Amino acid sequence: MSGRLVVAVILVFELAHHACNGCLEKERLGLLEVKRFFNAHNFSIDSLPSWSGRNCCEWDGVQCHSPTPHILRLSLSTLLDIDHSQHMLYLFHASLLNPFPKLESLDLSHNAFSAFTNHKYLKNLRELTLNNNRFNDSKLLQELCKTKHLVKLDISSNNFSGEFPECVMNISSLEFLDISSNQFTGTLPSTISTLKSIKILQLDDNNFQGTFSMALLANLSNLKVFQLSTKNTNNLQVQTETPSFLPTFQLNVLKLSHCNLNSKTSSKIPMFLMSQHALKFLDLSHNNLVGTFPVWLLKNNTDLEYLILTNNSLTATLHLPPFKHHLLHLRLSCNTLHGHLPYHMGFLLPSLSHFNVSRNSFEGNIPLSIRKLQSLNIFDLSNNKFSGKIRMSIFSSMPELSRLQLGNNNFSGNIEDELQDSPDLIVLDISENRISGSIPRWIGNLTDLLYLQLSQNHLKGKLPIELCSLQFLKFFDVSGNQLHGSIPSCFNIPSLNYLYMQHNNFSGPIPKAFSKSKELVAFDLSQNRFSGHIPSWINKFSSLQFLLLKGNHLRGSIPRHVCGLREMSIMDLSGNKLKGSIPSCLGNMSFGISKGSKSSYESMGLDFKSVFFVEIDVLFDGKGMFWRISHEDKYSEGEIEVNFMTKNRLEQYKGNILKYMCGLDLSNNELSGTIPPQIGYLHKIHALNFSHNKLKGRIPETLCELKQMESLDLSYNLLSGGIPSNLSQLDFLSFFNVSYNNLSGVIPMSPHFRTFVEGSYLGNPNLCGVVAGKGCSSHKWKPRNQYEGLMRDEDDKINEYVETFYWSFVASYLMVLLGLVIVLFVNPRWRGIWFYFVHLCCSYLFNYV
Repeated sequence: MSGRLVVAVILVFELAHHACNGCLEKERLGLLEVKRFFNAHNFSIDSLPSWSGRNCCEWDGVQCHSPTPHILRLSLSTLLDIDHSQHMLYLFHASLLNPFPKLESLDLSHNAFSAFTNHKYLKNLRELTLNNNRFNDSKLLQELCKTKHLVKLDISSNNFSGEFPECVMNISSLEFLDISSNQFTGTLPSTISTLKSIKILQLDDNNFQGTFSMALLANLSNLKVFQLSTKNTNNLQVQTETPSFLPTFQLNVLKLSHCNLNSKTSSKIPMFLMSQHALKFLDLSHNNLVGTFPVWLLKNNTDLEYLILTNNSLTATLHLPPFKHHLLHLRLSCNTLHGHLPYHMGFLLPSLSHFNVSRNSFEGNIPLSIRKLQSLNIFDLSNNKFSGKIRMSIFSSMPELSRLQLGNNNFSGNIEDELQDSPDLIVLDISENRISGSIPRWIGNLTDLLYLQLSQNHLKGKLPIELCSLQFLKFFDVSGNQLHGSIPSCFNIPSLNYLYMQHNNFSGPIPKAFSKSKELVAFDLSQNRFSGHIPSWINKFSSLQFLLLKGNHLRGSIPRHVCGLREMSIMDLSGNKLKGSIPSCLGNMSFGISKGSKSSYESMGLDFKSVFFVEIDVLFDGKGMFWRISHEDKYSEGEIEVNFMTKNRLEQYKGNILKYMCGLDLSNNELSGTIPPQIGYLHKIHALNFSHNKLKGRIPETLCELKQMESLDLSYNLLSGGIPSNLSQLDFLSFFNVSYNNLSGVIPMSPHFRTFVEGSYLGNPNLCGVVAGKGCSSHKWKPRNQYEGLMRDEDDKINEYVETFYWSFVASYLMVLLGLVIVLFVNPRWRGIWFYFVHLCCSYLFNYV
C-alpha cells in the first residue's frame, strides 16, 4: 500500500512540474516535429519562429487546456509559401498529431495540402479547418463520417468534386459546415434535414444540380446562417413556396444567389421571409425575381445591415420605412426600378455606407438629404436617367467616400463647385452626361484617385496642370469631349495603365512626359491633332497591348522602336501622314498574348464593378460557437472597349472578344516600298489593313501563313503581279479587298474566294475570273516573267478542269435520257405505265389550270 502511495505522489509531482513549465515534454517535442515538417516543405524558411523555449503553451497557434497542460487547439494556418508551391501538392502526415491525445481543434487553412497520409488521427477532433487548400481526397470525407464529436468542418475553397457524401449529414453533432467554393455536383442530399445541431451551413459556389426545397430546413431550429449558390445558374433551382412551410429557425444570414429562386413557380421573393425578424444579411441576387421593392424586409428586420437584390427584375419605385433604419449596404443594381429616389433617404438611412442602384431607370436629381450620409463609402447611380444640374458639393465632408459613380445619365451644368474633404476618394466617374465647362482644378486635390472617368461630355478648355498631382492614377479617360491645346509636360504618372484621350482637339507633339508611364496597357490618342513623329521612346511601354494613334497629323516614318512592343494586340496608325517603308521587324511582334507573359487581360478595364464577399468568422471556446459577419468589397475589373476598323466597318471590341482580337492598321498614310514578307510571321493576327498607301511590288506569298486572318485589305495601292493562289488556304478569311491596284492574272478559284464581291477586285484591268466578270480564256494576257507564266499555266489547268466538268455533266445527262428511251421501247408494259402516268399528269395540270 505504501508503495502505491509513493508512486501516486511521484506522478502528482511530475504532473505539477510539467504544468509549471506550461506543457508536457512529449507534446513539446511533438510540436518541434511539426515545425521541422513545415520548414522542410518551405524551402528551409523558419515557418514558426516563436516555437522555441520550454513553455509551448505560449507558442503562436498553440492553445492548452486549463488546468491540464495538454494541447487542445493547434493552428497551422498560412505556413506554406503558396506562391512558390503553386504547382506542388503536399501531403500532411497526420501521424504528427499522435503526441496530442487531447487535441480537439486543428486548423490547416491557407496552405497547399491535397490529402492526409493517415486519417485515423483525425477521429477525435471536434473542429477541423481545411479551407483554402488543394484537397481533393474523397476518402477524407468518408473517414470524417466516422467521427462522433465533430462540431466544425470547414473544407471550403478546395478541389473536392463529385457528389457530396450523404453520410456527412449523419454527423449529428455538427454545428458548422462549410463546403463552399468546391466542385461538388449532383443533388443536395435530403438528409440535410437531420442536422439538428447545425447553426452555420454554407453550401455556395459549387455545381449542385436539380431542385432543392427550403422546406428541408424547416425544423433546424438552431440554424442561423445559410448560404447556397451555384457556379452554373442553369443547373440548380431552389424552391421556397412548394411545399409551403413554417420555419422554426430565425436566420441572421441568408444567401440564395444564382440559384433560379422560385423560377418554376412565382419568381417572387420567398414568403417565409415574412416570419424572419433577426436578419442581418440577405442576398437574393441574380435570380430574376419579380415584384416591387420589398420594403417590408426593412420593417420586419430592424437590425438588417446588408440587403443585396442585384440582377433581378424588380419594378416600381423605391420606398423606405417611415423610421430610421440602420442599414449599411443597399445594392439594387440591374433591376427595372424607376421614379425618383426618396427625398428623405439621407434622414431615414443615416448609417448607409454602400448605395448602388446602377443600371435601373431612376430619374430626377440627387436628393439633397444625401449630404447627411456621413458614413457613405460607395455611391453608384450610373446607367440611369437622372437629370438636372450636378451638385458635387453635396458629397463634401464625407471622409469615408471612396467611390462616386454618376456615369451614363443626363446630368448637366458644370462641376466647378468643389468636392471637399473626401481624402479617400479613389473612383470618380461622371462620364456620358452633358457636363459642360472646363475640367475643374480641384480634382488635383484628390491625390489618392485611381480612376478618373470624364468621357463623353461637353468639356472644353485645356487639361489643368493640377492633374499632374494624381500620381496614383491608373485609369484616365477624357475621350469624346472638346478639349484642346497641348498636354502638360508634368503629366508623367508612373502608375498609369489606361490612357484614353481620343476624339478631342489636342495638338502639338506627343509629350515625352508619357514615357514615364511604363505600365501602360492601353494608349489611345486617336482622332486628335497631334503632330510630329511617333516618339522613339514608345518601346518603353513593355506591357502595351493597344496603341491607337489613328486620325492625327503624325509625320515621318514608322520607327523601328515600335517593334519592341512584345505584348501588342491592336495597333492602329491609320489616317496620318506617315511615309517610308513598312518596317520588316513588325513581323517579330506577337500581336497576341505571349505565352511566357502574364496577360494583363486579368486586370483589364478597371470600371470598378463591386464584388461583395461575406465571411463568417467562427470562434469556439469549448462551451459554444460564436460568429460575426465580415465583408470585403473587391473591384472586379470590367470591360474596356477598343474601336478598330475591320472588314471595312468600325467595330467595337470589348470583353472576351477583345481578348482574342488582334490587328494592324496602317491605312490612309503615304507609305511606300513593298509589303515585307515578314508580315507573314504574325500568325495570331485577325485583321490587316494596308489600304490607301503607295505600296508597290507583289503580294507576299507568306501571307498564307496568317491562318487566323479574317480581314485583309490591300486596296488603293500600286501592287502588281498576281493574287497568290495559296491565299485560298486562309479558311477564316471573310473580307478581302485588293481593288485599285495593278494586279493581273487569274483570281483564285477556291470556294470562299468566290464569296467576295466584284468590288473587291475593281480597278485591276488585268485581273480575270468568274468573280471579276471577265473570262480568262478570251482575255488577252501575256505573262511578263516566269512566275506569272507558271501562274498562267496553273490557271489554264483550272479552266480545263471546269470545262471538262461541264462536258462530263452533259454527257451523263444524255446517257441517262437515252437509257430511259431504250427501256421504254423494249418493254411494252413499262411503256404503257409510263404513258398512263404522263396522261394523268397532263389531265391534272389541265384541270388545275
